[in-house]
Amino acid sequence: MEVFAPRAVVEPALHYFRSVRRLRDEAGAGVVDGDVRCERAFVDVMEALAEVLDAMRLDTGTDALASAP
Repeated sequence: MEVFAPRAVVEPALHYFRSVRRLRDEAGAGVVDGDVRCERAFVDVMEALAEVLDAMRLDTGTDALASAP
């Protein structure tokens, strides 16, 4: 993605990737659903996903589908 996508897409994509990795690490450390750390990691993943989807939509010109700021 970093080869073809503009920085406006790459940065949110990297944030999403890193947040998914943190959630994976939390799960691997034994954190279970309902734990504050697990909930925080999950929320971060979902927020990062929304950011990267919006960035991709803006880049492809389908920004009418992007969520409002």
